[in-house]
Amino acid sequence: MKKLLSPLLLFFVLVVACAPSDFETPYLPPTQIPFYASETPQIIVPVTETPIIIIPEDVTPEIIVPVTETPVPLPVAQWWEVHFTDPLTLNNENDPTGSIEERLLQLIDAAQVSIHIASFEFNLPRVTDALIAAKARGVDVRWVTDDENGLEIDAKPNRGQFTRLMAAGVEVKDDAG
Repeated sequence: MKKLLSPLLLFFVLVVACAPSDFETPYLPPTQIPFYASETPQIIVPVTETPIIIIPEDVTPEIIVPVTETPVPLPVAQWWEVHFTDPLTLNNENDPTGSIEERLLQLIDAAQVSIHIASFEFNLPRVTDALIAAKARGVDVRWVTDDENGLEIDAKPNRGQFTRLMAAGVEVKDDAG
């Protein structure tokens, strides 16, 4: 009898525990507030016996401002240019025609006041010659480079451009200080 009564009692406890409750909650969750509910009062328009059209007074005087032409800005000298290498067509290191090196040489030769360069590494003897000539003309020439790939590598064979620049009085500094 005990074996039959225990499972039966457990079954009734589970049925009662899972049954819905009959009491109401004291509040409604916020998700059940209708979307149109608002605390803003409705606009009340009084009803009149005779409709009246009120024409607003034009108190603002009409101001006519003549249209003037916007001055066209004068072209400003561009202080930068973008160049890309083309190793397929420009691969003769003895002839810089059409290369970035040629454009650098033109800009260095045209400089009158200052030339300030920042580069990771450098090994262009013709550019070194042009910078030394610019320094001799009185142009302020300065250079900032990498310590390892600039000044330290300058001591290797087929290098030495920074050494030549410093010997000519060009200020060369590296990023290490």
